[in-house]
Amino acid sequence: MFKLIVNFLFEKRWAFAAILIGTATGFLSAVICVMANLVIFGFNIMFIVSPLSLVLWKLS
Repeated sequence: MFKLIVNFLFEKRWAFAAILIGTATGFLSAVICVMANLVIFGFNIMFIVSPLSLVLWKLS
């Protein structure tokens, strides 16, 4: 049973890596948008670039 789980995780390692990289990139874009307060023509671009930035903006 344990070997079956290990084989599954080994086969899906790139999927897990892609999820982690995507999450880290999204979080980084949110931090950049909040820190730089990106605004174009009065509309805050962080709501387009990263939905997570809305959460960070409310917390700051």
